[in-house]
Amino acid sequence: MACILANTIVLSTQAYQQSDVMTSFQKYVNYVFAAIFTVELFLKLLGHGQRYFLSRWNLFDFSVVLLTNTTILLQILGGADVGSFAGLARAIRLCLIFRIFQSAKGMQALLSTVVVNLPSLANISLVLALLLFIFSVMAMQLFAEVALQENLNGRANFQTFAMSFLTLFRACTGEAWNSIMADCMLAPTDAAFYLPQEGGSCVMYPSFAQFNAAGEAIGCGREPWLTYTFFLLFVLAATMIMLNLFVAVILEGFGDQQYEGEKSLTDDQFQLFCARWLDFDLNADYIIDGDSVVAFLRSLPPPMGVKGYALSERDARKFAGRLDLPDHHGRVLFHDMCTALARNVYMNNARRAGLDTEDVDAVSVDKLGDLADTWLGMTDEKSKGRNSAVRNLDGEVFTWQDRMAAKAFQKMWATTLARREARKVVNDKRAARQDTQSADIAE
Repeated sequence: MACILANTIVLSTQAYQQSDVMTSFQKYVNYVFAAIFTVELFLKLLGHGQRYFLSRWNLFDFSVVLLTNTTILLQILGGADVGSFAGLARAIRLCLIFRIFQSAKGMQALLSTVVVNLPSLANISLVLALLLFIFSVMAMQLFAEVALQENLNGRANFQTFAMSFLTLFRACTGEAWNSIMADCMLAPTDAAFYLPQEGGSCVMYPSFAQFNAAGEAIGCGREPWLTYTFFLLFVLAATMIMLNLFVAVILEGFGDQQYEGEKSLTDDQFQLFCARWLDFDLNADYIIDGDSVVAFLRSLPPPMGVKGYALSERDARKFAGRLDLPDHHGRVLFHDMCTALARNVYMNNARRAGLDTEDVDAVSVDKLGDLADTWLGMTDEKSKGRNSAVRNLDGEVFTWQDRMAAKAFQKMWATTLARREARKVVNDKRAARQDTQSADIAE
């Protein structure tokens, strides 16, 4: 990130008619940064392998580095003057600054909100365009012949459809629409400044012949009530309703994205899950002993685990029991644990949001276990086959809670039997002692 910021600063120092020394300095410094970004690219390719291309940020970096290096090679090896292409390459390299989004969660949320709501915004844009089209045609019919003045001028008028559309689009932003409205009500007594060649008078409803002879618009404005009605209706419909509707859609989408972000689990949290799993799965065969489940959950931080919570052993077992983990001969699989914890997080967030738990996308939750293979780096066919075989272990139709309950019952029953046996031994010794004492008394 420091190199990206430094590269951005260097690119921004380019100036018109700068010295040759400054130009050479910028060129060689850009070569250095290009080399740094190229080394980063190769390191990521070596570290991630094929998974490098699964990230959109990596694809973005790859495209920028490839374009930059292509331009540099054309200049160095071929001595080609790529002209505007080189400028385009430098401009695209400036886009690396967008990688700030990768580490800024708040900016990611805003960007995701805009992207997710693009279909809704497109629909509203089409409605706004239709509204502008209708009012543009109406404005041409009403105000095309009005003489140009201070605000109704060559850059804002209703003489052509294109200019009418742009003028009303500008009015949507609130830019001097009331001044344009005032000029559209031009009266003959106010036309001296604008039409001196006509003796300070404008023509009411001029004909095309009069307009053609004058070479410019010479018409008077419309009646005030008509002009007021047109502009107030347009501002109310376009500005007060349509543009505020844009804001409403964005705000609604931002709220939805916040909920999505709260109910989602990040890659870092899944990586932490994998790291904690390896502490208990020493053989790396995606299986841990059922007796280690509680200890595993107490070592895993929230939201998936309960580390840091002041839970007793009994409460921790209750939490594990609510996960409904499938049991495989006293063992628990990686896929089952990952999916169960993810589903628990999603369900809890849905309840806190006041939603029915059926609204949670169970299909995507079931896919989390499959995605976990990618998080662990299992991309080769051999690893996939081994994980598939682990998942298909034969096991009784029990859950981890059932087995723990059965073991607790067995332990309790064994304790009861041991107590009975101990009580019997004590009673036998007590009876033998009493018999001995009776015999001694008899003697």
